[in-house]
Amino acid sequence: MKEKLQLYVAEVVTDILVDTEVEQAGLNFLSSLFTDPQTHEAGYILLKNVLQDPRFMDESKIFGTNLIEHVLQQPRCQEDFK
Repeated sequence: MKEKLQLYVAEVVTDILVDTEVEQAGLNFLSSLFTDPQTHEAGYILLKNVLQDPRFMDESKIFGTNLIEHVLQQPRCQEDFK
């Protein structure tokens, strides 16, 4: 069951990441962030510091767990696991 769940969640996440609208929104955000030299520098510093902050990693784990829980509660998922 654990392996099936892992595969299912991986498929959902992959579907989200390859979605053209999601991809375009991400590219638009990065383009806006890094176009101006001042926001480029600020964005770089922010990302660098955030990724090194243990609080960010802890919150990321919580977010991931909550995301998986949300996916599992969806009717489609419930149907798939019957």
